[in-house]
Amino acid sequence: MRKREILPSNDLLFKKLFASPKNRHILIGFIHDMIGLNVVDVIIENPYNIRTFKVTEDQQEFLETEVDVLARLDDGSLVTIELQVRREAHFIERSLHYLSEKYVSNYARRDLEKLKDDIKEDKYGSLRPVYGINIVYFDLFKEDNKAYHRFTMYDVKNKIELKNEDGLPLLSVVYFDLTKPRDTLEGEMPYWYDYLKSNKKVKEAPEYLQDAYKVTSYENLEMEEREMLDAVERARSKLDAQMLYAEEEGRKRGEEQGVKQTKIDTAKKMLKMGMKVEEIHAVTDLSVEEIEKLK
Repeated sequence: MRKREILPSNDLLFKKLFASPKNRHILIGFIHDMIGLNVVDVIIENPYNIRTFKVTEDQQEFLETEVDVLARLDDGSLVTIELQVRREAHFIERSLHYLSEKYVSNYARRDLEKLKDDIKEDKYGSLRPVYGINIVYFDLFKEDNKAYHRFTMYDVKNKIELKNEDGLPLLSVVYFDLTKPRDTLEGEMPYWYDYLKSNKKVKEAPEYLQDAYKVTSYENLEMEEREMLDAVERARSKLDAQMLYAEEEGRKRGEEQGVKQTKIDTAKKMLKMGMKVEEIHAVTDLSVEEIEKLK
């Protein structure tokens, strides 16, 4: 079997790593290192399945799922993990929307309600904290050079964090920026930084991270997974070539309309390959509305 190095940021590997039930200990370790929670167990609500990553090569389409990982902790809290490789418009707004959506999703769940003896129903008691962890491969905050940011609801005047009756923040969001300096990180975060950014393996890393190295190693993947990675790589290489050709053609035309048409042609090809609207927007600079009209 040939030796290959594939970054954990690959959609399939990322999902396999954090959304496989048998890798729960890796997920628990990651959650602890990112937000400091001592988690006993997790339930993965959107578990990894190779079939959701199938590529229909005859149609040259990507059939990809979202890379989001959704996990429910033993106390009912939710943790979302998202990997964002490319910069996109309104990413912060979208990450907060997703976080809020998950928070509201617990409302009126009887299995989560904290009922007191004298209360027959307490729908708001079903609401649990939600933690969002976003791993980004682009400079999100230009105000500083920190690789780790964590935000909660906070009284800026009196310096008080808003928490529930259990002393936990209701909404908490982390941005783990892999473009910022590694030396701004603490605890086990530098090991995750090395691994997620460059697949660097460190002997001093904790045991669960050593297991993560093995999970995403190419030689340890199932045959179907390796075939899938190879197919996606071929399709993306073809897309890169098409994009380069389109850019060259656009430069040759030198006319505004010609450049616009090249972007439209490129967007159509990307749609045919199943790429997301946000990704097409980031590459072509066409508006979301323009791309939607091309479907």
